[in-house]
Formats: sequence, C-alpha cells, structure tokens
Amino acid sequence: MKELIKSSQIARFKSIVHIAYDCTGKDQPKIDVFYKEGWDQIVRVVEEVANTDSFQLNVSGKLIDFRLSENVYLRNSPIASVVPSQKESVIKSIHEYFLGFFGDSVKYRWETDDWEFLLVQLQNVSYCFRIDSINSGVANIQQLEHFVASNPVFKRIEVYARIDTIEFSPESKFYEAESMKVDQNEHTFPEVLRHFQGRHAFIRCRYCEISELIKFVNKWKTGGAFQKLEYLKIRIRSVDEGLPQDEILNGIGAKYVDAAKSPPTHVLPKVYLEYSYSKPNTDRINSHTYVVRETDNHVASIRIFGKTLWFGVWNKTEDQFLGMMD
Repeated sequence: MKELIKSSQIARFKSIVHIAYDCTGKDQPKIDVFYKEGWDQIVRVVEEVANTDSFQLNVSGKLIDFRLSENVYLRNSPIASVVPSQKESVIKSIHEYFLGFFGDSVKYRWETDDWEFLLVQLQNVSYCFRIDSINSGVANIQQLEHFVASNPVFKRIEVYARIDTIEFSPESKFYEAESMKVDQNEHTFPEVLRHFQGRHAFIRCRYCEISELIKFVNKWKTGGAFQKLEYLKIRIRSVDEGLPQDEILNGIGAKYVDAAKSPPTHVLPKVYLEYSYSKPNTDRINSHTYVVRETDNHVASIRIFGKTLWFGVWNKTEDQFLGMMD
C-alpha cells in the first residue's frame, strides 16, 4: 500500500520541503508537511480522552486513538487523542512511521518556543528554538540555560528581545546552534559577536559598538574563534549616517582586490529556511575588500553598505581566492 501511494504521489512528494513538529504558541504538537508552495496539517496530538467518534489505527506497532477535526480550515485532518503519560510514545510512533514511509528523502524539524519542557528526542530531526520575550530575572535565565543544556544542539535559535544585557556562559550550548537569528535592543543579548560557534548568524540590533565589530573580525583573523563560521550579517539601526567604513576597514587591516578586476561573489545555501518560500541562499557578497585568517590563510569577504555589514568566509586560501579573478 505504501508503494502504491508513493507511485501515485511522486510529484507531490518531491515538492516536500520538510515535515515540522510545531510546538510554538504553547500549543500541543501540530505535525505539518511543508511543500514548495503551501502546507498541510497531517495530524495534531491533543491531550484528551478518546470519545465515541474515535477510531484506532496501528501506527508502528502502537494503537492510537484518532478522531477527525471539525475545523473546516484543517480539511478534517486527524487528531490523535492521548493521555499525558502516553504523549511522548505516541509522537515517537508517528515519527517512526514517517521514517519508514519517507526515510531520509525529506527533512524533519521540531519547532518550539517553550523552554519549560524537554524536547522529545527523535531520529533525524533538527531542533529549532524561538525566544519571543524573556524577563531578566536570574531564575528565568537559569531555567533557559538548563533547557538548552539538556537538549541536543539546536539547528536554529531565534531571539527577539527587548531587554538589556543578559549574559550566558561562554561555554553555553546556546552559542553552538548552527544558525542564529537575533533581533534585539542590545547586542550583548546574546553575545553572539564574542561566543558564537555555529555557521550562520543574522543579527539586527539597535546599538552595537563599532569596536565590537572590529574585535570580532580580528578574532576571526587570528584563528582564535569562530572556526565554523561561514556567514554573518549584522544591521545596526542606531547608526544614522551608516557604518563608518574607513574606521572598520582600517581597524581590521582589510586587504583590497584590484579595482580593475571583478571580485568573486560569495553565496551559500542557508542552513535553515524560515518558511518553505524563503530565499534558499544567503545574500550575495560582492566586495573588493577581504581579510585573511592567519592559521590557514583562508579568506573572508567583507561588505559594508549603509547600516549593514556582511561577512562571508571562503573555503579557499588567498592565492586561490585571487586566482578566481584571473
């Protein structure tokens, strides 16, 4: 039956971007399938007692009670009725079914904004964490630190903060997320420019000392930090006249491509796509300015325009980088 379904749905299945376990907004898990255009809700897991309208299905060897949703917008998608003690095992059984059906031909991710509960550990799943607001109390930070430390390294962390400085431990797994998006009033929450250990960072803040940008680049140049970094974009809203290019480029000891030559363009596939229709690649960095890392002679292109700085690391030495323009 699975092979029959697959053969009749080839085009549809090929358009699947990912399957998401959506636990945002304090909701119980909604399992959605996202296509290149649009999405469908597959099932919703709800803590409730099964009623007379329920029916049972064997999912990966576990009998689960289902009923059809009365919400017309969800196209009568099924609801799995579970008691709290069985919730985790039900989610695992559903995921095992997906793995048996799709295998690794699609991506799976778990999205949450609730750090009061540990995540359900599932095979081949990327975990994504969104923080919309947080109080500055010590208890809240400790609870958040415990949540991050007790779960796998996140594929993506998003921070939307409107509070002053809050510092995590420099060794916190918080900074190990592969991709981080930060929108905040103060650049010190979190101190991404000092402790980030992932690959892609997107920062938008109101205030940021120019000296911090210079320290960040110089620290990368020495090879002392940001070993995995591939891409950084930072926009500082408070800079009315735009970022001081000369001050930054002089402070980082920037090198320059011959003005008569066209520099290579830095662009990478994004580690994380916020939406199925998101741009799949990072912004293109086409710049005559670059810096070189001392430890391996690898190059990073730097572009400054208006209030934004782009930083893109090449997997090429300086000679290889310059040779791309010959």
